[in-house]
Amino acid sequence: MLLEYLKSAHAIKFLPELRRLPVWPLFHLSHSDKAAKYLPAEGATFCKTSKLLLPWVVESLGNLVSPEIVDKHSVRLKALEVHVMPIKELWDHAQHYQPTNMGKLSAAEYSAFVQELANHNIKSSTAIAPNGDGKFCKAMSLYDHEDEIFKSAFRIEHTTRFLHGEIQHYRSLHEYWVSLGLRSRGPTKVFNSEDYVQCALAVRVRWQSNQSSQTSTFCQDAEKVAAYLLWDQPSLRNWSNHIWREIALVPMFQVKDDVSKQRIYRRKRMSEVAVKQDHCSLFSIGKAHDLRILWSQLPILEKEPVGFVLEKLPRQGKPTAATVFAHLEYMVTLCKQISNEDLPEYVKDIQASYDYLQEDFNYTILIPGIRESKIFFNIDTTETVELSPVEFGNTLTSAKYICLNSPVDAGVIKVSRKFLIPYEKLLRALGCKSVVQPTNRAPRLFPYQTESPMITTMKEIVSLRDQRQLIDVIFEAEGREKPAHRIFLAAVSGYCKAQFSGEWGRLLAHQAKIQVKEMTFTALSQMIDFAYTGIVDWPQVHDSENNDEIAKKLDELLDLLQATDMWLLETLHTMTEDKIIDNAATYVRPDNVESVRGIAKDANASSLTSHCDAFIANNSGFVEAARSQE
Repeated sequence: MLLEYLKSAHAIKFLPELRRLPVWPLFHLSHSDKAAKYLPAEGATFCKTSKLLLPWVVESLGNLVSPEIVDKHSVRLKALEVHVMPIKELWDHAQHYQPTNMGKLSAAEYSAFVQELANHNIKSSTAIAPNGDGKFCKAMSLYDHEDEIFKSAFRIEHTTRFLHGEIQHYRSLHEYWVSLGLRSRGPTKVFNSEDYVQCALAVRVRWQSNQSSQTSTFCQDAEKVAAYLLWDQPSLRNWSNHIWREIALVPMFQVKDDVSKQRIYRRKRMSEVAVKQDHCSLFSIGKAHDLRILWSQLPILEKEPVGFVLEKLPRQGKPTAATVFAHLEYMVTLCKQISNEDLPEYVKDIQASYDYLQEDFNYTILIPGIRESKIFFNIDTTETVELSPVEFGNTLTSAKYICLNSPVDAGVIKVSRKFLIPYEKLLRALGCKSVVQPTNRAPRLFPYQTESPMITTMKEIVSLRDQRQLIDVIFEAEGREKPAHRIFLAAVSGYCKAQFSGEWGRLLAHQAKIQVKEMTFTALSQMIDFAYTGIVDWPQVHDSENNDEIAKKLDELLDLLQATDMWLLETLHTMTEDKIIDNAATYVRPDNVESVRGIAKDANASSLTSHCDAFIANNSGFVEAARSQE
């Protein structure tokens, strides 16, 4: 009757009294355990929807009139000037009382609640998305459970990463969850960079568990996540360097363990590298393109990311110089075991490694021990097919013992040969140098250059003859005889002049020969010949690469230097000293300079001694290296 009365014109006079009448039924979630109760309009809460009236909403509203009655009598309530809460206002009030989890709510009840919000386009920023544990979260903290990559990445985290399992069945709400921030790739299937990083990090967590990383499920899931990087996509190019650094640390790429198509000398080592771990990160892999310079150190992937991805990594996915150096050190251990058939490919591996170290020489020179390590094959040909593996291996040396420019090897110091010519820049960076000879001084003038030695000699002979002091003599050295006229020798040598007048003269009174034990026959013969002619038959080197021949000729010159010093043949002594200095590039080397200097000093050859001192100063590295091998 009251509701009918509200239709009359008189009702407006009694609105205050009518609003205080308890005629409006109280809303109960369950009708079974509550007695009917009526409320006055004044102080009651009115709303039209029941789908938002979950227990915590009803409890927060207090005296709530049944929405069915409100909807049925909306005209009469308007006449009573009662405020009916709109959906938006009801939600703004209720969200402050939302619990932390679904509790005993059924998925159907809660899905109806969310659907009502969606129907009225209410975009809540609060935590209304229940995860797998039933805990309410913000939608932006969860991921699209329909996306295969998300499913693979978060397989063991599904309770905290996805919507509640039963809520997922209400597919009509999917678009609404996405509008609230649910992480999704959408119809374009393009990843947000941060979302992909979270997928990658989830894979890393699983890999760090020994049990998980060995399962086929993990392998399939990791492959699914990694597959997104196998194709060049425009969106990838916008990802920051920070994102790429995060991704590069994740071991989600399967290592290639089939080495059956590799060269025989590579297989064992590549298998050992591959079995260390079945998955690895981009930081710890080698590109298939760089196989020659890293196969002994880094694994190769079964499926390699698109080139652009590798270029975004530090060093663009290239190995460090230290890694290539370690690779070289391993390869040289195989040099004499390589088959003739594999040698050409092995040499290409070596050359590729040299090329890389040369290109990256600023980092190469920082590698500890690289100068001393025997990693350089110093062969005198580029046609390695002509060599056997043993011949190739026998040329192995280190940068410490390589000389870039010298006419001949000097003991352990080896001249760089044809195979190493393309790598001169690398060798120089590692401290290899050329042998530097001191600057030659201007030739000295001798008396015989202004006056014939024979004229001078003849003057002395005439003087001696006038004094009747000398007779003929025979010298014997090393079992060989050399006849001479004493007067000629005394004319050019103060020593001989004194000896013939002294000890030799007394000996010659009793015997025809003088034994000479302190010099070689060659040196003795050269000095006597010079006394007669003023000309020296200098020893000639016919093969500039024959170390034995060079050493023999140098010994002859040094013997002559010592002999002329003893006999005080000043002119021939100076000529011999200059002969050695003028040909120092052939005779003076890192491995003999110290011994040459010692002989020069003992023979009073000051110019040659100074030359050796300068040589040692200019080539201290080579000299020290040669000394260490003595």
